[in-house]
Amino acid sequence: MLFATPSYGFFPPFPNYGLGVLLLLPVIILLSLHPIFSEMEGRARVNVASFEEEYCEGLAEKRKIEANKEVAVEKKGLAKIRKRRAIFEMEQQAKGLVKLVDRSGNELWGTPEQVFEWQQKAKGLVKYGEEWVTPQEFERRQTEKGLVKFTDRLGRERWVTPKQAEEWTIVDMDMRNNFAGLKPRQFEELVGNLLKEMGYDVALTSRTADYGADIIAKKGEDTVVVEVKKYALTNKVSNRDIQRLLGSMWKYKANKAIFVTSSVFTDFAYKQARGAPIELWNHSILCEKIEKHLLKF
Repeated sequence: MLFATPSYGFFPPFPNYGLGVLLLLPVIILLSLHPIFSEMEGRARVNVASFEEEYCEGLAEKRKIEANKEVAVEKKGLAKIRKRRAIFEMEQQAKGLVKLVDRSGNELWGTPEQVFEWQQKAKGLVKYGEEWVTPQEFERRQTEKGLVKFTDRLGRERWVTPKQAEEWTIVDMDMRNNFAGLKPRQFEELVGNLLKEMGYDVALTSRTADYGADIIAKKGEDTVVVEVKKYALTNKVSNRDIQRLLGSMWKYKANKAIFVTSSVFTDFAYKQARGAPIELWNHSILCEKIEKHLLKF
């Protein structure tokens, strides 16, 4: 045969080593580069650690600088406060005032006499004439003078004669009970006595045909028409009542008006009185004036 299949006998066919080498070549290259990569990785880690260290140091330094700035600002602010405080104290002292620090740490400035009085009161003492005595000693001396203690509806105490205490107790009870124990005419008389204590010449009008005014009060060049209404607190004075009183001013040739009630006024009543020569005394205002001018509180 021209072309006969070769016989290799015992040995197998020669393998294709070129393909194997090509397949192993990347592995060989990687293995050869591994030390280089390891060194590069080590250097990178060192660099990262160094960067992190520098960054932390820089951040710490930045925080330290900011903290120092805050401290400086705080010190500057405290310095300004101290300076203002020193100026204030110098001004107070120049006025002849002295400083008192109470138990709560609050500072009070007053005259030497005022500070002394505050100190005595802080000790629980009461002034009796020119002396400062204990409350028990004060009450003993007042009792020896024949006085009794009167306590009003707001808890304020005064030492008065038994007759004064009796009269004031009646008035105080009237205020507590919204003057329920007084008849309308008696309520008008009470208001008349109040106006007298306020310096007015007072005349009550007739019970009938009073032309919208219960009291005519005069002081100096002023003639005042006064309307008095004894109402329950739920019965409010309206704007029509205000209109009637303002109308009565012409009848009595008055230049002012006062509306007194044991109750309160409506919003429309206040609007009606706005800009007019009239005063509105509700229950609260009336009680304040009674305490000031009749009870002398």
